Amino acid sequence: RTAVPREHFTNAMFYKFSQISGRVVPAEAQSVYAPQGFAKDPATTAQPTTQRPVSQSQANSDAIFNRPNRVPVFQRVFQGGNHSVPVFLKGGRTDLLIYRSAMAFSVVGIAICLEQLYMTATGKQKKA
Repeated sequence: RTAVPREHFTNAMFYKFSQISGRVVPAEAQSVYAPQGFAKDPATTAQPTTQRPVSQSQANSDAIFNRPNRVPVFQRVFQGGNHSVPVFLKGGRTDLLIYRSAMAFSVVGIAICLEQLYMTATGKQKKA
């Protein structure tokens, strides 16, 4: 093993994040060790912000959370009662309608795919 010369470490590269390009770019050692946010000049340091008024959308967002808690109702519906019914059908007639229509569309889609596969495999014979 040979020792690495000390001069090898003095030519170190320095990198910092560029606000302009949004990438990490090579930089001088002085700019890396004195980042922009930590300037010694008090005129360039960030000043504390003042409070701003609450926007209208934030004020209306509280109305969303003041609704009654419906979790216990849903727990009774989905966890209790008839265990022979799958959970995706416990919502009543609307769930049954959605489930059956989804299954019907799936069957129709598979039939169309199989028909197109058959048509592609057999093709049309050319008349001589």
